Amino acid sequence: MPIAVAGLDAMIELAPVALIHTARTGRCVWANERWCRMTGLSHQEALDFGWLDVLSTEDRERALAYHSGTSHVREVRDEFRVRTRSGQSRLVSSTIVPLFDTDRELVGHLCGCVDVTERAESEQALRSLTHEYRERLKELDCQYGISHIVEQSGGSLERILGEATELLPRSWEYPDITCARIVVFEWDCRTPNYAVTPWRQSAPIVIQGRAAGYVEVGYLEERPPKDEGPFLAQERRLIDNVAERLGRIAERLLTAERLRDHEQQLRERLTHLSRVSAMGEMASSLAHELNQPLTAVATYAQALRRLAASGMMEDGELLLVLDRIAGEAIRAGNIVHRLKELVRRRETRREPRDVNALIHDVEQLAAADSRLHDAELRLDLAGDLPAVNVDGIQIQQVVLNLIRNAVDAMQNTPVAERQVTVHTGMQDDETLFVSVSDAGCGTLEEHRELLFQPFFTTKESGLGVGLSISRSIVNAHGGRMWFTPNEDRGTTFWFTLPAWGARHDAA
Repeated sequence: MPIAVAGLDAMIELAPVALIHTARTGRCVWANERWCRMTGLSHQEALDFGWLDVLSTEDRERALAYHSGTSHVREVRDEFRVRTRSGQSRLVSSTIVPLFDTDRELVGHLCGCVDVTERAESEQALRSLTHEYRERLKELDCQYGISHIVEQSGGSLERILGEATELLPRSWEYPDITCARIVVFEWDCRTPNYAVTPWRQSAPIVIQGRAAGYVEVGYLEERPPKDEGPFLAQERRLIDNVAERLGRIAERLLTAERLRDHEQQLRERLTHLSRVSAMGEMASSLAHELNQPLTAVATYAQALRRLAASGMMEDGELLLVLDRIAGEAIRAGNIVHRLKELVRRRETRREPRDVNALIHDVEQLAAADSRLHDAELRLDLAGDLPAVNVDGIQIQQVVLNLIRNAVDAMQNTPVAERQVTVHTGMQDDETLFVSVSDAGCGTLEEHRELLFQPFFTTKESGLGVGLSISRSIVNAHGGRMWFTPNEDRGTTFWFTLPAWGARHDAA
Protein backbone atom coordinates (compact mmCIF):
# COMPACT_ATOMS: atom_id res chain seq x y z
CA MET A 1 0.00 0.00 0.00
CA PRO A 2 1.55 3.38 -0.97
CA ILE A 3 2.82 5.51 1.93
CA ALA A 4 2.78 9.34 2.01
CA VAL A 5 5.93 11.17 3.10
CA ALA A 6 5.02 13.03 6.29
CA GLY A 7 7.46 12.71 9.22
CA LEU A 8 8.87 9.65 7.51
CA ASP A 9 12.48 9.86 8.73
CA ALA A 10 11.33 9.86 12.35
CA MET A 11 9.25 6.79 11.69
CA ILE A 12 12.25 5.11 10.05
CA GLU A 13 14.44 5.62 13.08
CA LEU A 14 11.86 4.22 15.47
CA ALA A 15 10.89 1.19 13.32
CA PRO A 16 11.61 -2.28 14.81
CA VAL A 17 13.06 -3.50 11.51
CA ALA A 18 15.95 -2.36 9.31
CA LEU A 19 14.67 0.39 7.01
CA ILE A 20 16.14 2.51 4.25
CA HIS A 21 14.49 5.50 2.55
CA THR A 22 15.48 6.18 -1.07
CA ALA A 23 14.55 9.04 -3.37
CA ARG A 24 13.00 8.59 -6.75
CA THR A 25 16.46 8.27 -8.34
CA GLY A 26 17.45 5.44 -5.97
CA ARG A 27 19.68 7.70 -3.88
CA CYS A 28 19.54 6.91 -0.15
CA VAL A 29 17.96 9.69 1.89
CA TRP A 30 17.98 8.03 5.28
CA ALA A 31 18.67 4.65 6.95
CA ASN A 32 17.80 3.71 10.50
CA GLU A 33 20.16 2.42 13.11
CA ARG A 34 18.98 -1.18 12.66
CA TRP A 35 19.89 -1.09 8.98
CA CYS A 36 23.33 0.31 9.79
CA ARG A 37 23.98 -2.42 12.38
CA MET A 38 22.84 -5.09 9.94
CA THR A 39 25.14 -3.92 7.10
CA GLY A 40 28.01 -2.41 9.09
CA LEU A 41 27.70 0.90 7.24
CA SER A 42 27.36 4.20 9.03
CA HIS A 43 24.53 6.59 8.24
CA GLN A 44 26.90 8.74 6.24
CA GLU A 45 28.28 5.76 4.26
CA ALA A 46 24.78 4.62 3.37
CA LEU A 47 23.72 7.98 1.88
CA ASP A 48 23.42 8.57 -1.83
CA PHE A 49 24.33 5.32 -3.54
CA GLY A 50 26.65 4.02 -0.83
CA TRP A 51 23.96 1.61 0.34
CA LEU A 52 24.48 -0.41 -2.87
CA ASP A 53 28.10 -1.23 -1.89
CA VAL A 54 26.98 -3.94 0.55
CA LEU A 55 24.97 -5.81 -2.10
CA SER A 56 26.47 -8.60 -4.16
CA THR A 57 27.44 -7.59 -7.68
CA GLU A 58 24.64 -9.59 -9.29
CA ASP A 59 21.99 -8.03 -6.97
CA ARG A 60 22.91 -4.33 -7.28
CA GLU A 61 21.33 -3.69 -10.68
CA ARG A 62 18.08 -5.36 -9.67
CA ALA A 63 17.90 -3.48 -6.36
CA LEU A 64 18.55 -0.13 -8.01
CA ALA A 65 15.84 -0.83 -10.58
CA TYR A 66 13.34 -1.34 -7.76
CA HIS A 67 14.29 1.97 -6.10
CA SER A 68 14.49 4.29 -9.12
CA GLY A 69 12.25 5.48 -11.94
CA THR A 70 8.48 5.24 -12.05
CA SER A 71 8.04 1.62 -13.16
CA HIS A 72 7.70 0.14 -9.66
CA VAL A 73 4.63 1.77 -8.14
CA ARG A 74 3.46 -1.30 -6.23
CA GLU A 75 4.89 -3.19 -3.30
CA VAL A 76 7.72 -5.61 -4.28
CA ARG A 77 9.19 -8.50 -2.27
CA ASP A 78 12.61 -9.95 -3.06
CA GLU A 79 15.75 -11.36 -1.45
CA PHE A 80 19.27 -9.96 -1.72
CA ARG A 81 22.70 -11.20 -0.74
CA VAL A 82 24.48 -8.67 1.50
CA ARG A 83 28.16 -8.72 2.42
CA THR A 84 28.73 -6.77 5.63
CA ARG A 85 31.77 -4.70 6.46
CA SER A 86 32.96 -7.55 8.71
CA GLY A 87 33.00 -9.86 5.67
CA GLN A 88 29.94 -11.90 6.54
CA SER A 89 27.52 -12.90 3.79
CA ARG A 90 23.90 -12.49 4.85
CA LEU A 91 20.63 -13.17 3.05
CA VAL A 92 18.13 -10.32 3.45
CA SER A 93 14.43 -10.46 2.67
CA SER A 94 13.25 -7.01 1.48
CA THR A 95 9.83 -5.44 1.06
CA ILE A 96 9.99 -2.33 -1.15
CA VAL A 97 7.02 0.06 -0.89
CA PRO A 98 6.53 3.12 -3.18
CA LEU A 99 6.17 6.56 -1.52
CA PHE A 100 3.88 9.37 -2.80
CA ASP A 101 3.44 13.05 -1.96
CA THR A 102 0.10 14.69 -1.35
CA ASP A 103 -0.44 15.07 -5.06
CA ARG A 104 0.00 11.30 -5.51
CA GLU A 105 3.30 11.76 -7.25
CA LEU A 106 5.98 9.05 -6.72
CA VAL A 107 8.80 10.56 -4.67
CA GLY A 108 10.76 7.48 -3.56
CA HIS A 109 10.69 4.09 -1.89
CA LEU A 110 10.81 2.67 1.59
CA CYS A 111 12.62 -0.70 1.93
CA GLY A 112 12.16 -2.88 5.01
CA CYS A 113 14.81 -5.58 5.49
CA VAL A 114 14.88 -8.72 7.61
CA ASP A 115 17.96 -10.92 7.98
CA VAL A 116 16.77 -14.43 6.97
CA THR A 117 20.19 -16.05 6.79
CA GLU A 118 19.50 -18.56 9.58
CA ARG A 119 16.11 -19.43 8.11
CA ALA A 120 17.58 -19.91 4.64
CA GLU A 121 20.40 -22.01 6.03
CA SER A 122 17.87 -24.13 7.94
CA GLU A 123 15.78 -24.56 4.82
CA GLN A 124 18.86 -25.50 2.80
CA ALA A 125 19.95 -27.93 5.49
CA LEU A 126 16.46 -29.42 5.47
CA ARG A 127 16.54 -29.73 1.66
CA SER A 128 19.97 -31.33 1.81
CA LEU A 129 18.86 -33.71 4.53
CA THR A 130 15.71 -34.59 2.58
CA HIS A 131 17.80 -35.22 -0.52
CA GLU A 132 20.24 -37.33 1.49
CA TYR A 133 17.39 -39.37 2.95
CA ARG A 134 15.85 -39.79 -0.49
CA GLU A 135 19.14 -41.01 -1.98
CA ARG A 136 19.76 -43.24 1.02
CA LEU A 137 16.27 -44.69 0.66
CA LYS A 138 16.94 -45.46 -3.02
CA GLU A 139 20.22 -47.08 -2.03
CA LEU A 140 18.52 -49.23 0.61
CA ASP A 141 15.74 -50.08 -1.85
CA CYS A 142 18.37 -51.25 -4.33
CA GLN A 143 20.16 -53.39 -1.74
CA TYR A 144 16.87 -54.86 -0.53
CA GLY A 145 15.86 -55.52 -4.13
CA ILE A 146 19.05 -57.48 -4.75
CA SER A 147 18.41 -59.52 -1.59
CA HIS A 148 14.91 -60.33 -2.83
CA ILE A 149 16.26 -61.28 -6.27
CA VAL A 150 18.79 -63.66 -4.71
CA GLU A 151 16.09 -65.19 -2.50
CA GLN A 152 13.79 -65.84 -5.48
CA SER A 153 16.51 -66.87 -7.95
CA GLY A 154 16.74 -70.55 -7.04
CA GLY A 155 20.53 -70.23 -7.08
CA SER A 156 20.68 -69.11 -10.75
CA LEU A 157 23.51 -66.59 -11.14
CA GLU A 158 22.31 -65.70 -14.64
CA ARG A 159 18.88 -64.76 -13.29
CA ILE A 160 20.38 -62.71 -10.45
CA LEU A 161 22.57 -60.71 -12.83
CA GLY A 162 19.73 -60.10 -15.28
CA GLU A 163 17.23 -58.89 -12.68
CA ALA A 164 19.86 -56.81 -10.83
CA THR A 165 20.63 -55.03 -14.12
CA GLU A 166 16.95 -54.10 -14.53
CA LEU A 167 16.84 -52.90 -10.90
CA LEU A 168 19.76 -50.46 -11.04
CA PRO A 169 18.40 -47.48 -13.10
CA ARG A 170 15.65 -46.56 -10.64
CA SER A 171 18.26 -46.03 -7.92
CA TRP A 172 20.00 -43.21 -9.81
CA GLU A 173 19.02 -39.51 -9.82
CA TYR A 174 17.59 -39.54 -13.36
CA PRO A 175 16.06 -43.02 -13.77
CA ASP A 176 14.23 -42.18 -17.01
CA ILE A 177 17.51 -41.67 -18.90
CA THR A 178 19.60 -44.24 -17.01
CA CYS A 179 20.91 -47.46 -18.56
CA ALA A 180 22.86 -50.29 -16.91
CA ARG A 181 25.04 -53.25 -17.76
CA ILE A 182 26.48 -56.10 -15.67
CA VAL A 183 29.18 -58.41 -17.04
CA VAL A 184 30.43 -61.51 -15.19
CA PHE A 185 32.43 -64.16 -17.07
CA GLU A 186 30.35 -65.19 -20.10
CA TRP A 187 27.18 -63.43 -18.86
CA ASP A 188 26.52 -59.97 -20.33
CA CYS A 189 23.26 -58.42 -19.05
CA ARG A 190 21.99 -55.04 -20.31
CA THR A 191 18.88 -52.92 -19.89
CA PRO A 192 16.81 -52.65 -23.10
CA ASN A 193 17.85 -48.99 -23.52
CA TYR A 194 21.57 -49.65 -23.01
CA ALA A 195 23.95 -47.59 -25.11
CA VAL A 196 27.61 -46.62 -24.84
CA THR A 197 27.57 -43.08 -23.50
CA PRO A 198 30.25 -40.60 -22.32
CA TRP A 199 28.31 -40.06 -19.06
CA ARG A 200 28.88 -43.34 -17.24
CA GLN A 201 30.54 -44.82 -14.17
CA SER A 202 31.60 -48.39 -13.45
CA ALA A 203 32.91 -50.63 -10.67
CA PRO A 204 34.82 -53.93 -10.97
CA ILE A 205 33.34 -57.26 -9.85
CA VAL A 206 36.01 -59.30 -8.08
CA ILE A 207 35.66 -63.06 -7.51
CA GLN A 208 38.28 -64.91 -5.47
CA GLY A 209 40.70 -61.99 -5.74
CA ARG A 210 40.48 -61.71 -9.54
CA ALA A 211 38.56 -59.28 -11.75
CA ALA A 212 35.66 -61.22 -13.26
CA GLY A 213 33.49 -58.44 -14.68
CA TYR A 214 32.01 -55.05 -13.89
CA VAL A 215 28.86 -53.04 -13.15
CA GLU A 216 28.22 -50.02 -15.38
CA VAL A 217 25.59 -47.27 -15.08
CA GLY A 218 25.25 -44.42 -17.57
CA TYR A 219 23.07 -41.45 -18.52
CA LEU A 220 21.76 -41.28 -22.07
CA GLU A 221 21.75 -37.44 -21.91
CA GLU A 222 24.16 -34.91 -20.44
CA ARG A 223 23.33 -33.68 -16.95
CA PRO A 224 24.84 -30.94 -14.71
CA PRO A 225 28.12 -31.87 -13.01
CA LYS A 226 27.81 -33.32 -9.51
CA ASP A 227 30.30 -35.00 -7.17
CA GLU A 228 31.66 -37.35 -9.87
CA GLY A 229 30.88 -36.06 -13.34
CA PRO A 230 27.09 -36.01 -13.53
CA PHE A 231 26.83 -38.52 -10.65
CA LEU A 232 26.34 -38.10 -6.90
CA ALA A 233 28.77 -39.30 -4.27
CA GLN A 234 26.02 -41.64 -3.00
CA GLU A 235 25.81 -43.20 -6.46
CA ARG A 236 29.53 -43.97 -6.48
CA ARG A 237 29.13 -45.61 -3.09
CA LEU A 238 26.10 -47.57 -4.32
CA ILE A 239 27.70 -48.88 -7.52
CA ASP A 240 30.78 -49.96 -5.54
CA ASN A 241 28.60 -51.75 -2.98
CA VAL A 242 26.54 -53.47 -5.70
CA ALA A 243 29.68 -54.67 -7.49
CA GLU A 244 31.21 -55.95 -4.26
CA ARG A 245 28.01 -57.71 -3.28
CA LEU A 246 27.51 -59.33 -6.68
CA GLY A 247 31.10 -60.58 -6.46
CA ARG A 248 30.39 -62.23 -3.11
CA ILE A 249 27.11 -63.72 -4.38
CA ALA A 250 28.76 -65.09 -7.53
CA GLU A 251 31.65 -66.51 -5.54
CA ARG A 252 29.28 -68.25 -3.13
CA LEU A 253 27.08 -69.70 -5.89
CA LEU A 254 30.03 -70.88 -7.99
CA THR A 255 31.66 -72.47 -4.93
CA ALA A 256 28.38 -74.20 -4.06
CA GLU A 257 28.11 -75.47 -7.64
CA ARG A 258 31.63 -76.89 -7.51
CA LEU A 259 30.85 -78.53 -4.19
CA ARG A 260 27.68 -80.06 -5.65
CA ASP A 261 29.66 -81.41 -8.60
CA HIS A 262 32.27 -82.83 -6.23
CA GLU A 263 29.59 -84.38 -4.02
CA GLN A 264 27.94 -85.88 -7.09
CA GLN A 265 31.26 -87.41 -8.17
CA LEU A 266 31.82 -88.83 -4.69
CA ARG A 267 28.24 -90.13 -4.59
CA GLU A 268 28.66 -91.84 -7.96
CA ARG A 269 31.95 -93.40 -6.83
CA LEU A 270 30.37 -94.66 -3.63
CA THR A 271 27.35 -95.92 -5.55
CA HIS A 272 29.66 -97.80 -7.90
CA LEU A 273 31.60 -99.20 -4.95
CA SER A 274 28.34 -100.38 -3.42
CA ARG A 275 27.41 -102.21 -6.63
CA VAL A 276 30.83 -103.84 -6.86
CA SER A 277 30.60 -104.82 -3.18
CA ALA A 278 27.14 -106.33 -3.73
CA MET A 279 28.37 -108.30 -6.72
CA GLY A 280 31.32 -109.50 -4.63
CA GLU A 281 28.95 -110.72 -1.92
CA MET A 282 26.92 -112.48 -4.64
CA ALA A 283 30.01 -114.08 -6.21
CA SER A 284 29.14 -117.63 -5.13
CA SER A 285 25.57 -117.20 -6.35
CA LEU A 286 26.77 -115.87 -9.70
CA ALA A 287 29.31 -118.68 -10.02
CA HIS A 288 26.55 -121.21 -9.40
CA GLU A 289 24.25 -119.47 -11.87
CA LEU A 290 26.96 -119.43 -14.57
CA ASN A 291 27.92 -123.02 -13.84
CA GLN A 292 24.49 -124.30 -14.88
CA PRO A 293 24.57 -123.13 -18.55
CA LEU A 294 28.27 -123.93 -18.85
CA THR A 295 27.71 -127.47 -17.53
CA ALA A 296 24.84 -127.86 -19.96
CA VAL A 297 27.05 -126.70 -22.82
CA ALA A 298 29.73 -129.21 -21.84
CA THR A 299 27.15 -132.03 -21.49
CA TYR A 300 25.54 -131.31 -24.85
CA ALA A 301 28.97 -131.06 -26.52
CA GLN A 302 30.04 -134.47 -25.11
CA ALA A 303 26.77 -136.06 -26.16
CA LEU A 304 27.18 -134.58 -29.63
CA ARG A 305 30.71 -135.97 -29.88
CA ARG A 306 29.60 -139.48 -28.87
CA LEU A 307 26.71 -139.48 -31.32
CA ALA A 308 28.92 -138.17 -34.10
CA ALA A 309 31.57 -140.88 -33.38
CA SER A 310 28.95 -143.65 -33.47
CA GLY A 311 27.61 -142.45 -36.83
CA MET A 312 24.07 -142.70 -35.49
CA MET A 313 23.20 -138.95 -35.53
CA GLU A 314 20.79 -137.56 -38.04
CA ASP A 315 20.80 -134.01 -39.26
CA GLY A 316 17.71 -133.06 -37.25
CA GLU A 317 19.23 -134.33 -34.00
CA LEU A 318 22.47 -132.46 -34.74
CA LEU A 319 20.64 -129.18 -35.21
CA LEU A 320 18.61 -129.72 -32.02
CA VAL A 321 21.73 -130.26 -29.90
CA LEU A 322 23.47 -127.29 -31.48
CA ASP A 323 20.44 -125.11 -30.74
CA ARG A 324 20.54 -126.18 -27.11
CA ILE A 325 24.27 -125.43 -26.88
CA ALA A 326 23.70 -122.00 -28.41
CA GLY A 327 20.81 -121.30 -26.05
CA GLU A 328 22.83 -122.14 -22.95
CA ALA A 329 25.77 -120.07 -24.22
CA ILE A 330 23.44 -117.10 -24.75
CA ARG A 331 22.03 -117.63 -21.26
CA ALA A 332 25.54 -117.51 -19.78
CA GLY A 333 26.38 -114.48 -21.89
CA ASN A 334 23.28 -112.65 -20.66
CA ILE A 335 24.30 -113.26 -17.06
CA VAL A 336 27.77 -111.88 -17.73
CA HIS A 337 26.32 -108.91 -19.64
CA ARG A 338 23.95 -107.98 -16.81
CA LEU A 339 26.78 -108.33 -14.31
CA LYS A 340 29.04 -106.14 -16.46
CA GLU A 341 26.34 -103.46 -16.78
CA LEU A 342 25.81 -103.39 -13.04
CA VAL A 343 29.45 -103.10 -11.99
CA ARG A 344 30.95 -100.81 -14.62
CA ARG A 345 31.38 -97.10 -13.81
CA ARG A 346 29.30 -94.78 -15.93
CA GLU A 347 27.75 -91.33 -15.84
CA THR A 348 24.21 -90.98 -14.59
CA ARG A 349 21.84 -91.16 -17.54
CA ARG A 350 18.10 -90.76 -17.09
CA GLU A 351 15.47 -91.79 -19.61
CA PRO A 352 11.86 -93.02 -19.54
CA ARG A 353 11.89 -96.66 -18.40
CA ASP A 354 9.39 -99.39 -17.47
CA VAL A 355 10.00 -100.17 -13.81
CA ASN A 356 8.63 -103.73 -14.22
CA ALA A 357 11.06 -104.35 -17.09
CA LEU A 358 13.96 -103.09 -14.95
CA ILE A 359 13.02 -105.59 -12.22
CA HIS A 360 12.68 -108.45 -14.73
CA ASP A 361 16.18 -107.67 -16.09
CA VAL A 362 17.79 -108.34 -12.69
CA GLU A 363 15.42 -111.16 -11.74
CA GLN A 364 17.86 -113.87 -12.84
CA LEU A 365 20.73 -112.48 -10.73
CA ALA A 366 18.47 -111.90 -7.72
CA ALA A 367 16.83 -115.33 -8.04
CA ALA A 368 20.23 -117.03 -8.19
CA ASP A 369 21.28 -115.41 -4.92
CA SER A 370 17.92 -116.30 -3.35
CA ARG A 371 18.15 -119.95 -4.37
CA LEU A 372 21.68 -120.24 -2.93
CA HIS A 373 20.21 -119.23 0.44
CA ASP A 374 17.18 -121.51 0.06
CA ALA A 375 14.81 -118.57 -0.43
CA GLU A 376 12.11 -118.10 -3.03
CA LEU A 377 11.88 -114.86 -5.01
CA ARG A 378 8.34 -113.92 -6.00
CA LEU A 379 7.37 -111.05 -8.28
CA ASP A 380 3.93 -109.42 -7.98
CA LEU A 381 4.10 -106.63 -10.54
CA ALA A 382 1.09 -104.48 -11.43
CA GLY A 383 0.26 -104.06 -15.09
CA ASP A 384 -0.16 -100.84 -17.10
CA LEU A 385 2.20 -98.77 -14.99
CA PRO A 386 3.36 -95.43 -16.46
CA ALA A 387 7.02 -94.98 -17.30
CA VAL A 388 9.46 -93.41 -14.88
CA ASN A 389 12.30 -91.06 -15.83
CA VAL A 390 15.25 -92.78 -14.13
CA ASP A 391 18.76 -94.09 -14.43
CA GLY A 392 17.85 -97.77 -14.91
CA ILE A 393 21.09 -99.20 -13.48
CA GLN A 394 20.72 -97.19 -10.27
CA ILE A 395 17.10 -98.29 -9.76
CA GLN A 396 18.11 -101.90 -10.38
CA GLN A 397 20.86 -101.42 -7.77
CA VAL A 398 18.21 -100.29 -5.26
CA VAL A 399 16.02 -103.34 -6.00
CA LEU A 400 18.99 -105.75 -5.74
CA ASN A 401 20.11 -104.16 -2.45
CA LEU A 402 16.64 -104.58 -0.94
CA ILE A 403 16.30 -108.20 -2.18
CA ARG A 404 19.73 -109.14 -0.81
CA ASN A 405 18.92 -107.53 2.56
CA ALA A 406 15.62 -109.42 2.61
CA VAL A 407 17.40 -112.73 1.93
CA ASP A 408 20.02 -112.02 4.63
CA ALA A 409 17.25 -111.19 7.13
CA MET A 410 15.80 -114.75 6.80
CA GLN A 411 18.86 -116.77 7.85
CA ASN A 412 17.01 -118.03 10.96
CA THR A 413 13.63 -118.42 9.19
CA PRO A 414 12.49 -122.01 8.43
CA VAL A 415 13.40 -122.87 4.84
CA ALA A 416 9.80 -123.52 3.85
CA GLU A 417 8.88 -119.95 4.87
CA ARG A 418 11.77 -118.09 3.25
CA GLN A 419 10.07 -115.94 0.66
CA VAL A 420 10.95 -112.52 -0.76
CA THR A 421 8.13 -110.69 -2.55
CA VAL A 422 8.68 -107.75 -4.88
CA HIS A 423 5.51 -105.77 -5.48
CA THR A 424 4.83 -102.75 -7.72
CA GLY A 425 1.79 -100.49 -8.05
CA MET A 426 0.49 -96.92 -7.93
CA GLN A 427 0.53 -95.00 -4.67
CA ASP A 428 -1.55 -92.23 -6.25
CA ASP A 429 -2.21 -90.84 -9.72
CA GLU A 430 1.31 -89.45 -10.06
CA THR A 431 3.45 -91.81 -7.99
CA LEU A 432 4.59 -95.45 -8.42
CA PHE A 433 5.81 -97.62 -5.58
CA VAL A 434 8.06 -100.65 -5.32
CA SER A 435 8.08 -102.77 -2.17
CA VAL A 436 10.28 -105.69 -1.07
CA SER A 437 8.93 -107.88 1.75
CA ASP A 438 10.67 -110.64 3.70
CA ALA A 439 9.68 -113.13 6.39
CA GLY A 440 12.78 -112.50 8.47
CA CYS A 441 13.59 -111.47 12.00
CA GLY A 442 12.30 -107.91 11.68
CA THR A 443 14.07 -104.75 12.80
CA LEU A 444 15.12 -104.11 16.38
CA GLU A 445 13.70 -100.94 17.92
CA GLU A 446 17.14 -99.52 18.68
CA HIS A 447 18.23 -100.01 15.06
CA ARG A 448 15.29 -98.31 13.34
CA GLU A 449 16.73 -94.79 13.51
CA LEU A 450 20.11 -96.01 12.24
CA LEU A 451 19.16 -98.21 9.29
CA PHE A 452 19.67 -95.50 6.65
CA GLN A 453 22.83 -94.08 8.22
CA PRO A 454 26.05 -94.63 6.21
CA PHE A 455 28.26 -97.51 7.41
CA PHE A 456 25.68 -98.87 9.83
CA THR A 457 25.22 -102.62 9.41
CA THR A 458 24.01 -105.60 11.41
CA LYS A 459 25.89 -108.04 9.17
CA GLU A 460 29.19 -109.62 10.12
CA SER A 461 30.66 -108.44 6.80
CA GLY A 462 29.72 -105.66 4.42
CA LEU A 463 30.23 -101.94 3.97
CA GLY A 464 26.97 -100.82 5.56
CA VAL A 465 26.27 -98.35 2.75
CA GLY A 466 23.59 -100.24 0.78
CA LEU A 467 20.49 -98.70 2.37
CA SER A 468 22.08 -95.26 2.65
CA ILE A 469 23.00 -95.21 -1.03
CA SER A 470 19.65 -96.70 -2.02
CA ARG A 471 17.75 -93.92 -0.26
CA SER A 472 20.11 -91.32 -1.76
CA ILE A 473 19.39 -92.70 -5.25
CA VAL A 474 15.64 -92.67 -4.64
CA ASN A 475 15.71 -89.11 -3.23
CA ALA A 476 17.72 -87.91 -6.23
CA HIS A 477 14.98 -89.31 -8.48
CA GLY A 478 12.28 -87.33 -6.64
CA GLY A 479 11.00 -90.26 -4.55
CA ARG A 480 11.35 -91.38 -0.95
CA MET A 481 12.21 -94.62 0.91
CA TRP A 482 10.98 -96.03 4.21
CA PHE A 483 10.17 -99.35 5.90
CA THR A 484 7.28 -100.86 7.86
CA PRO A 485 7.10 -103.99 10.05
CA ASN A 486 4.89 -106.78 8.70
CA GLU A 487 1.86 -107.89 10.71
CA ASP A 488 3.11 -111.48 11.14
CA ARG A 489 6.87 -111.36 10.75
CA GLY A 490 9.56 -109.63 8.76
CA THR A 491 9.84 -106.18 7.25
CA THR A 492 8.75 -104.43 4.08
CA PHE A 493 10.92 -101.75 2.49
CA TRP A 494 9.19 -99.26 0.19
CA PHE A 495 10.30 -96.65 -2.28
CA THR A 496 8.41 -94.36 -4.62
CA LEU A 497 9.16 -92.75 -7.98
CA PRO A 498 7.25 -89.96 -9.76
CA ALA A 499 5.48 -91.10 -12.91
CA TRP A 500 7.07 -89.76 -16.09
CA GLY A 501 3.80 -88.23 -17.31
CA ALA A 502 3.36 -86.30 -14.05
CA ARG A 503 6.84 -84.72 -14.15
CA HIS A 504 7.57 -84.60 -17.87
CA ASP A 505 7.17 -80.85 -18.23
CA ALA A 506 9.26 -80.10 -15.13
CA ALA A 507 12.02 -82.40 -16.30
